[in-house]
Amino acid sequence: MKATLQIGAEAGFHGLSMSKIAKAAGVATATIYIYFENIDAIINQLYVDLKELVFGPSMAGVKPYMSSEQSFELIWKNLYHNILTYNIEFRFLEQFSNSPYITQISREEGYRPFSHIIRFFQEGMKKGDIKDMPMDMIMAFFFAPIASLTKNIIAGHLEMTEKEIQKAIENAWNAVKA
Repeated sequence: MKATLQIGAEAGFHGLSMSKIAKAAGVATATIYIYFENIDAIINQLYVDLKELVFGPSMAGVKPYMSSEQSFELIWKNLYHNILTYNIEFRFLEQFSNSPYITQISREEGYRPFSHIIRFFQEGMKKGDIKDMPMDMIMAFFFAPIASLTKNIIAGHLEMTEKEIQKAIENAWNAVKA
């Protein structure tokens, strides 16, 4: 998986082949075929694994007694820091999410790490803390600023202070709060 991620990050999906992965991993090509039927199976499994790695811990520290705004801030910060920590993995996910290689099964499994976030927003809507709007819109207002800011930081085009991060969170919260 590490070899697939490395090659995918450097050469893109078109640069992936079983033989290149095997060489980078230091194993025989036949060994990979024991575990994976083809290159698409490897890529799809890596996608699901990386989604869990990058987005799975998003709810860390969120407690039932916290307000919706406090929970939102913590989830936002968790995702922001996870993406910066796993920036190569995030770039792979971004690239793969928009590729023809992703299967419907992988796409559905890839939503699993977001299920807690979606539930958070649904509960916030029920409580009247969050605007009643389609979930895709809420996720766009929530996630797009994180993705855009972190991409610019990773590319070296932006540095953010804690005060600027807090302002970004406030703006994202204002977009979804009721």
